[in-house]
Amino acid sequence: MLVERDGQFCLIRHSYGNRTLWMAPGGGVDWHEQPKDAAIRETAEEVGITALNEVRLVYAYVHQIGWVDDVVVVYASQTDQDFQYVSSEIDEIAWFPPDRLPERTTDGTRQSLCTMLAS
Repeated sequence: MLVERDGQFCLIRHSYGNRTLWMAPGGGVDWHEQPKDAAIRETAEEVGITALNEVRLVYAYVHQIGWVDDVVVVYASQTDQDFQYVSSEIDEIAWFPPDRLPERTTDGTRQSLCTMLAS
């Protein structure tokens, strides 16, 4: 979920895996859950933001991991709410303007932001 507030986007660093990478909040879709609902739930679980305005689809693509197809669905929304640390999965949360993202922002996050800003 690309969450924007006052022209800045909420990015996170996880407490597991490659802990140096910055990315948008997100996660897996539960059984019988719609991707949009999963994006909203994951945003609430990871950064505590529940007040989202007009959640809209940015794009979807298939990312192959080994022999498994991982369908990535990117949504965007605006909020007036600030983040909260609500999950031990998250080491750091911050707001960044799109032209000053951290050096270690994932390519997927950069691509998602570019696509959203171009539309």
